[in-house]
Amino acid sequence: MVLSRKGRVKLKGRWSSILRTKAKISANRNGAAPGRCYNAHRMFRGFQVRALLSGALATCLLAALIVAGSRNLRHFDAALVGYTFATLFATFGITYRYSVWLQRPPTRMYWRRGWRVMANPRFFVKNLGEVLRRLLVEVVANRFIFRRGVLRGAAHLEIM
Repeated sequence: MVLSRKGRVKLKGRWSSILRTKAKISANRNGAAPGRCYNAHRMFRGFQVRALLSGALATCLLAALIVAGSRNLRHFDAALVGYTFATLFATFGITYRYSVWLQRPPTRMYWRRGWRVMANPRFFVKNLGEVLRRLLVEVVANRFIFRRGVLRGAAHLEIM
């Protein structure tokens, strides 16, 4: 071992490469690149801030729609306040998580390519027809409930 001008230890000999490798491995335990310090605040600034803004925007939009739909809360049932806040909280959570998920490179790639395939002029009419068919059959006609039983499906249609 030899001291450099800055007072740092310079390693010489056959043990130097072993010790350098060990130092890189211990630095990587934190998730940092070799020779770099792990800064959690840098990661937080990136896609989490965008996700927080997306979640806040969706929550505020839903709250505004609730206020507008209840005619400035004149026709709002007080018994539903808990459900309303739970819905607002769930909206924030789902939007936040979905936004973080979409900002990851592999997910973003699949998302963009999926929309490219959907909007492809050769298959656009067929794809749009399939989306509309599934919307009508699965959501409007509640086929997934009728699969559990005809009486259950009929009861569900009566409730709606």
